[in-house]
Amino acid sequence: IIYERNEIFNLCNHILYFKISGDNMTGFVLTLYVKFATVIIQSRKKGRRIMYQIALCDDEIMELDKVEEMLESYRKQQNGYDFLIRRFTHADGLLQFVRGEGYVPDLIIMDIYMPGKMGIEAAKELREMGNECRIIFLTTSREYALEAFRVDADQYLVKPVMEEEMF
Repeated sequence: IIYERNEIFNLCNHILYFKISGDNMTGFVLTLYVKFATVIIQSRKKGRRIMYQIALCDDEIMELDKVEEMLESYRKQQNGYDFLIRRFTHADGLLQFVRGEGYVPDLIIMDIYMPGKMGIEAAKELREMGNECRIIFLTTSREYALEAFRVDADQYLVKPVMEEEMF
């Protein structure tokens, strides 16, 4: 599995136990049982599988469905990738899960305009907590583009978003 150094430390803090199976001829399978998911790392002569935890945060269910479909399409095209997707319909729900449950997604795809806390505010709070995950904003306005990059967003895309813009 490919993780940056700080992500490895975050992952290690959540490992409950692990199991290794296989041999030198077929490769190995390392299964990490972590707090929120089972991460399966397979090493074979032909390649390995990589599991990414992705948080989707948008108050519109249709938008969540659309983004999830794009991710599924991308996964099918890119052999060796798997996604564990968690959906949130408001920023406070995402923040609560991060704070209360120790959730550490690899990527957050988030709307700016949501009832309650806006996406930009949530991103600021995530950064203040020390969360360094990648953030992609999907929104209907260009108004917060500069502010998005102040919270170290990777992308700022204006809806409607095409699949080729995401990847």
